[in-house]
Amino acid sequence: ESIFRGLVDTSSLASVVNPLANVTVAGSATKQTPNTSVIYHGGRLLALVEGNDMPVEVSLDTLERTGTYCFGREGELPTFTAHPKIDPVTGELIFAAYSSTGVTPVHMGVVGADGLMKHWAPIKSAKRKTLMHDCAITENYTLILDFPLTIDASRALSGGQLVGFEEEPSRIGIVPRYGDDAIRWFTFKPGYGFHTLNAFEDGDCIVLRACWGETMMLSPPWENGKWDREKHMGEYFREGSPSTLRLHEWRMNLEDGSCSERDLGQRDFVDFPVVSPKVVGRPHTYGYSARFDREPSVSAGVAISEALVKYTFAGGGADGRPAVQEHRYGRGVGGQEAVFVPRPGGAEEDDGWLVVFTYDEADDRSELRIIDARDFSGPPAARILMPQRVPYGFHGTFVPS
Repeated sequence: ESIFRGLVDTSSLASVVNPLANVTVAGSATKQTPNTSVIYHGGRLLALVEGNDMPVEVSLDTLERTGTYCFGREGELPTFTAHPKIDPVTGELIFAAYSSTGVTPVHMGVVGADGLMKHWAPIKSAKRKTLMHDCAITENYTLILDFPLTIDASRALSGGQLVGFEEEPSRIGIVPRYGDDAIRWFTFKPGYGFHTLNAFEDGDCIVLRACWGETMMLSPPWENGKWDREKHMGEYFREGSPSTLRLHEWRMNLEDGSCSERDLGQRDFVDFPVVSPKVVGRPHTYGYSARFDREPSVSAGVAISEALVKYTFAGGGADGRPAVQEHRYGRGVGGQEAVFVPRPGGAEEDDGWLVVFTYDEADDRSELRIIDARDFSGPPAARILMPQRVPYGFHGTFVPS
């Protein structure tokens, strides 16, 4: 049994009591678990989680933890994020992170290519304690995603959820990379997205693409002390469900303040979007995401992908939506996030591979599959059998030798 009690995957009252119990038993409200993503920057492999924990440096040779990393600062940041972005031109690492307890709920910063902090600022005009899992960058700006999935201890004490969705407008703030506050906030309909595909500048407009749904239920329903997996995961696959994440686009005009939004894809449950690291924060022609399958997802209680999807934004349909291709793993084979690895010396944006771990339920076998992005619907370019099961996880990275 874990020493640390949960904060989110539990009842409303327990989400308030458990942190106090954790402090009493273990001396900390939460366990240091940098288990969400990894990133390679400044010659360091960093394991990340959103919240109060700083990145943990991991040895590339032994995969042993070597200590926390604070980007050359004397003290720790208030919080950090699991999804910083690396500018492909400058090599800078840009981050935006939220705090559920701080006076200022959002802060952002820029880390140089050498791994040392160059700029840090609290975002004074960010007022809502939102669970901001991701951010986005363009060549000149950082985007603050103020979606109405909020953290509120008083709500939990009154019988609601510690992390709950509010039927309030979404906001996106545009902050100059080395600025100290948003120069404009744009207001959109309620909704939530965990992960961004990309953002870029298009004349006077900022364009953001992400996987998004009209609502979000993070805390699963409990019935008689048990997690109701059917009710929780099944909702994402129900036809017409507002919870279904799909590809979405926001356009924001910095000059006149106008804005618009639209769905870009079918109402299929997709997430874990990715572009080539060569076009992060820049206009892009292609994007990729995982598409999930109902039966294994409900059985496991987590989203399990049946296929990868490739979007081609140039020359799409008459309705302006991107053309879509799919790469299916095969019956009974599941996966999660894929990582795009550019081909060394490749000139085209999609000249590279999607690298993904898959698991065959019937054969109890894990593989690393390497998919040629330019022959996306074809068979994998390579399949590497793993010596043991690789559990389903969230995010990964590729580090060249």
